[in-house]
Amino acid sequence: MLLVVLSLVSVVPLIGLGLFALDHLGKVFKSIDEVRVAGRALSVSSNVDREINGLIAAGGSLAAAEPLARGDFRTFYDQAKLSMIYAQANVILVDLSMQQVVNTRVPFGTALPKTANPENARRVIETGKFDVSDIFFGKVAQSRVFNVTLPVLVGSEVRYVLIVASEPKRIETVFAQQLLPEGWRAAASDRRGIVFASTDPELIGQKIDYRHEDRSHADPAVTDADINGHASILSFHQSQVTGWTTSVYVPHAVLDAPLAEAWNNLYMASLLAVTFGVLIAYLFQLPLANLIRQTLAAAGELGKPGPIPQIRSFLSEGVDIRDRLMQLDAELRSSQREAEEGKALLDTLLEHVPEGITVVGGPDFRVIANSKKAVELSGRRVEQLNVLAADHAESFGIWFRDGVTRPVVEQLPLYRASRLGESISEEYFLVRRPDGTEIAIEVSVNPVRDGAGRIIGAVSCWRDV
Repeated sequence: MLLVVLSLVSVVPLIGLGLFALDHLGKVFKSIDEVRVAGRALSVSSNVDREINGLIAAGGSLAAAEPLARGDFRTFYDQAKLSMIYAQANVILVDLSMQQVVNTRVPFGTALPKTANPENARRVIETGKFDVSDIFFGKVAQSRVFNVTLPVLVGSEVRYVLIVASEPKRIETVFAQQLLPEGWRAAASDRRGIVFASTDPELIGQKIDYRHEDRSHADPAVTDADINGHASILSFHQSQVTGWTTSVYVPHAVLDAPLAEAWNNLYMASLLAVTFGVLIAYLFQLPLANLIRQTLAAAGELGKPGPIPQIRSFLSEGVDIRDRLMQLDAELRSSQREAEEGKALLDTLLEHVPEGITVVGGPDFRVIANSKKAVELSGRRVEQLNVLAADHAESFGIWFRDGVTRPVVEQLPLYRASRLGESISEEYFLVRRPDGTEIAIEVSVNPVRDGAGRIIGAVSCWRDV
């Protein structure tokens, strides 16, 4: 009974603390959510601006291109086409009559119409400053586009207007890169308030009611809104670069889901904690602890002489554990015997085989064994020969038959077999011993593979010829 009381004393205060914490969190979650959404809105808006600023910089560089000053449109076309490969945009050059002169979307020399967005072009001619358009339908592109328009100065006069044209999917790519949480949505609308890019395709072409006349503050505005029939928290920010409004919105159901799930989890956890805490304390705590102690003691005897100690417990699992330990002990002893027998057999083979045998293995394919004959033929000590397969040309004193050229690592039979899986038969080399004497050797090597076909080593057989 004391264990039951202790279990309740430890669980009930934790449950009460959890209830209090969740109640308090529910009151402050709305403020936290507003801060999170506003932070995301500002981040998304900044990244959209960064994308547009990249187009402005690229266009500004082209607007200052020397071929334009001398009217060399062919050279300018090639230069613009090349510079926009990675920007994934098109360059349009428009004269003061709004006639397109160059359009990298089509081959040079193609008959071109007047620009489909003359308002921005005229505004740039009048102000001498860049301008970012709303979304419109491009005549040549035959799709929705927006323009980043810049003046082209020849001397101090605006001679042309340079347009960097791109598609709304560029902004949707920026949204995708933000890795918004599940259920969060982002949208961008032009100065008319029409949504042209969004992670929610149903919003494209719609208007969002921002309920604020001034959207240009440095900090994003936050409000409640009804988006596609879902009550949501909406945060938005108007760019000083484009005039567009970028927004992030999250349905309340999405934001409230973790808290609702936490309440449910807490209720279930409380019930389970009380129930199982009492049962475990009353029925199983001491027997389980005793069983674990006996199991650990028996496991420590695996592979040692003598029988496995008895496990005494009223729990049926105690018998199963001892049976399994006895099985593991038998398997371990059998593996030990096989390993010892295999080593003895290999040692005998390497001691008496009348050929040079060299074995490489392990994760780094190091020489792990040499026959007695291999050591004698090399004229070196055993410890000098236990090197990486890639280094054994130097350690064994291996040369090509001309006695002048030493093989590089990719030409060594052991390396080729262990790394590339080649089977080599009857290749000839020289072994130069430390005393200066040389012997000609014939080498055959085969890779060693495991049951899955992976190369785990190689065996080389070589002889004095």
